[in-house]
Amino acid sequence: QDALLMSRVAGGGGGGAGGGWGGGGDTGGAAKPSNPVLGNILIVSAQVVVSTQMVVEEKFLSRYRVSALQAVGWEGLWGLIFLSTALVGMYFSHWGPDTCDGHACIENAIEAALQVKSNPLLMAAVLGNVLSIAFFNYFGISVTQSMSATHRMVLDSLRTMVIWAFSLSVGWQSFAPLQVVGFSVLFFGTLIYNELLVLPFVGGSGQQEYIVDVLGGGEEEEID
Repeated sequence: QDALLMSRVAGGGGGGAGGGWGGGGDTGGAAKPSNPVLGNILIVSAQVVVSTQMVVEEKFLSRYRVSALQAVGWEGLWGLIFLSTALVGMYFSHWGPDTCDGHACIENAIEAALQVKSNPLLMAAVLGNVLSIAFFNYFGISVTQSMSATHRMVLDSLRTMVIWAFSLSVGWQSFAPLQVVGFSVLFFGTLIYNELLVLPFVGGSGQQEYIVDVLGGGEEEEID
């Protein structure tokens, strides 16, 4: 399992390196990133935080029997409370890149809300993002409950391939051969890890299968 996970890390790194150092991230007319190394470091740091969240989430879901929809609702409620409180502090702060009521601030939430209200296209984009995140969290928690947080993150990384393919199709990104190598390693590593592709020289995960009575609240039955 460790070797397969490392193949996925290498695949994702190859895709990112192709965009950052292989010239694949250069888009026509768009400004080049000023510090791609720092950008990749921030992305990796964010993934560490997300992975920690997934592990903690799996621990709670394994201890308490709660439906995926209810878990998403509670996460959304607490996220709304925390971010609303943070936005108030960002508005009344007297330093930052934004301007709030004549003084510098970190984020002007009132101006952002007025822009969304006055622009139907922006409103549709925000609502679409909210809807997509809701479905994303629901299906993610469902995967964590039925399998594990590791499987969730493995499958989640395939989103990068979809974004890459879409960017190429609409011309937002130029082609880089190194990215093909990286995403190929990522894709086949995912297939092997989930035992959808069985190779004779790669052992299975040895994972035991479980049947969980999610409706009746029954006990887990182990299958060898």
